[in-house]
Amino acid sequence: MVFEDDAIFNRRFSADLKAINQADIPEDWDMLWLGWHKLDCDPVNEIIGSPRKTEGKSVNSGHFAYMIKSSSVEKMKALLLPYDNRRSKDVLLRQNFGSFGAYFLLEKIVKTPIIGFDSVRKNINNPQRIEGRPVKKLVQKIRKFFLE
Repeated sequence: MVFEDDAIFNRRFSADLKAINQADIPEDWDMLWLGWHKLDCDPVNEIIGSPRKTEGKSVNSGHFAYMIKSSSVEKMKALLLPYDNRRSKDVLLRQNFGSFGAYFLLEKIVKTPIIGFDSVRKNINNPQRIEGRPVKKLVQKIRKFFLE
């Protein structure tokens, strides 16, 4: 299981996770999202959905809480690497849903704040986004370290 720093767990998280019956998860799963943004799935059963090949900003996204099968790590690395720092992981995964077993819980058990977010990746690629902001120097250092 992987959780990013903005993952929010409710008090029932352990019980909700234990309530997922392994038999309900399709055998070909590689990645299972526990939380998401703008879900657009076809139900596989009562708890799991298979993502539609929907285009659109933030649809079937939210890479803040997921499970990945250990035997699928190399497959996922092949889809994501080398990373060009231009498209987010969400976009890369969404563009490759047909290449791996992608599934989403139909009811999320992990959430993330519903506030605007800042993208370090976007800031690094477009320094004008951060003009006059306190993080400007930090982003400039990151940009120099990784891209120059």
